[in-house]
Amino acid sequence: MVRDTAVGRVIASRYRLIRRLGGGSMGSVWEAVDEILDVSVALKQINMLGGQSAAEQDELVARAQREARSAARLRGHPHIVTVHDVVEDQHLPWIVLELIDGRSLADALRHDGPLDPARATQVGLAVLDALTFAEGKGIVHRDVKPANILLTASGTAKLADFGIATLQGATTITKNGHAPMTLAYAAPERLRGAAGTIASDIFSLGVTLYEAVEGISPFLRQDIPATVYAILDADPPPPRHAPPPLADTLRRMLVKDPATRADAGQVRAGLASIGRTDPPGNTRLPRRVERRHRLWRPFGAPLTGCAGEVLSVAFSPHSTTLASGDRWTVRLWDLADPAAPRLLGGPLTGHNSWVNAVTFAPDGRTLASASSDRTVRLWDVANPAAPRPLGSPLTGHTSTVNAVTFAPDSTLLASSGDDKTVRLWDVSDPAIPRPLGKPLHGHTGWVHALAFAPHGRILASADYEGTVRLWDVTHPATPRFLAEPLTRTSWVHAVAFTPDGTILASASGDTTVRLWDVADPAAPCPLGSPLTGHTSGVQAVAFTPDGTILASASHDQTVRLWDLADPATPRPLGKPLTGHTDTAYSVAFAPNSTLLASAGDRTIRLWTQ
Repeated sequence: MVRDTAVGRVIASRYRLIRRLGGGSMGSVWEAVDEILDVSVALKQINMLGGQSAAEQDELVARAQREARSAARLRGHPHIVTVHDVVEDQHLPWIVLELIDGRSLADALRHDGPLDPARATQVGLAVLDALTFAEGKGIVHRDVKPANILLTASGTAKLADFGIATLQGATTITKNGHAPMTLAYAAPERLRGAAGTIASDIFSLGVTLYEAVEGISPFLRQDIPATVYAILDADPPPPRHAPPPLADTLRRMLVKDPATRADAGQVRAGLASIGRTDPPGNTRLPRRVERRHRLWRPFGAPLTGCAGEVLSVAFSPHSTTLASGDRWTVRLWDLADPAAPRLLGGPLTGHNSWVNAVTFAPDGRTLASASSDRTVRLWDVANPAAPRPLGSPLTGHTSTVNAVTFAPDSTLLASSGDDKTVRLWDVSDPAIPRPLGKPLHGHTGWVHALAFAPHGRILASADYEGTVRLWDVTHPATPRFLAEPLTRTSWVHAVAFTPDGTILASASGDTTVRLWDVADPAAPCPLGSPLTGHTSGVQAVAFTPDGTILASASHDQTVRLWDLADPATPRPLGKPLTGHTDTAYSVAFAPNSTLLASAGDRTIRLWTQ
């Protein structure tokens, strides 16, 4: 039981408990309100069992701190529940987590029955992205199962409870030396005493997807010995509801020998191929749940006081701060109360020309700005009310720097410019950034746009010659091309990935927005027809956090919204948003709210549903 807790109690002088959500392998989970930022969070507190010695309690506290340290390294991935902080109250640790509006896959299967194969495939790809991202950080999950996969209200799958995840090569903190696991989903090698690996996580994911589609577990039997025997020696029953491509992928995921089991790349290719039976050039992704959208409307008066045209806006991960870039300056705006936004302090100075792009690191502690002065600057914004420069400007570009973006893990930064190059930077210590490898060449025009896929392994870049390139940056010091460039008939000013990483949008000077199917980044292809409606070049694109709406901003002074319930047949959503008196250069959705920001004519405008 949780000790000395009750609804209304304030933890660490900051987090007020609202209601108990449930329990996990490490303790109880509560919904709470962060009374400083006025946002909802989840709090996870370790269980302290009665009769424990001081040493045993210290061991459990160390395990909780280990969970927080491990999971915090995974911050920013769209398919992993984010760890924001770890605090201590009355000598007990509390882990501050992203609050998910939704339910577990286990609950969904229990109440609604099996998933259709297309939906199961989407869930599988999302969890696989989470697992491979974690593996890149030296972390394995070790307990993949339906109860640890959360489905948000918008349909996004997020992997939860890295509470038993361990750093590869580190000592596991358990009483008997064995990591806990859930038997029915455990890989054979785990039952034989082997350490957890990405291969064993893939097996557990295979069991999970089999159960999600077929409605039964492939190995669960009437008792523990029979279940162990089935996992070690029995073949799973042939799937009855999975189409042949999915059945074959599940079979390869459930191979007993980890050395011959499908690896992450093979599983991704197998899942991504499911449903791609349309003729070339007419590829369609699984249809998303269609819903009625409320129309967007202005929210308050425009934000004014900028030094010139506002070329870029970006929300912080908590949606409580907005950054903007204009003539020579970066400004921060407090949106803790979105109905009464206010400027935070004075402008951030240091650039000596236009600030073309601003972006927050996914951990929320660092802001990057790119300028026509050929530099990128980093700013410490852990306390947005007292920001400060970090280190020296990043130099190397020989002309205007147009774009800058962080990878999901906040340790890798990409920049691009009119020198036709893309550059990668190691910002694991943002006070001492350093270039990674050589500049990426291949573009023949000014490189105006950059975007990382949510899993962080793919970088998209686009130029004024109408070319979009995809780069594999799994190893940032030695990135490589992926596939042939995606080409357009006019310059591309912006690119953006959907939160699940399967669709890329590009904004073009020919007045259109193009969608690309990049579920398999080695074989991207156009998705549907170009989105038309703007009467001048499109400057920016952005997706809602659930990926169901796309916003585009244009030189025609408008912002348009597009319903992507079926991304192969997008449709306009309401009338264009008007009010800007000059080019709308930038558009951004708040990660944790229904706010949309657009910028251009010396103003920033907020919109809501």
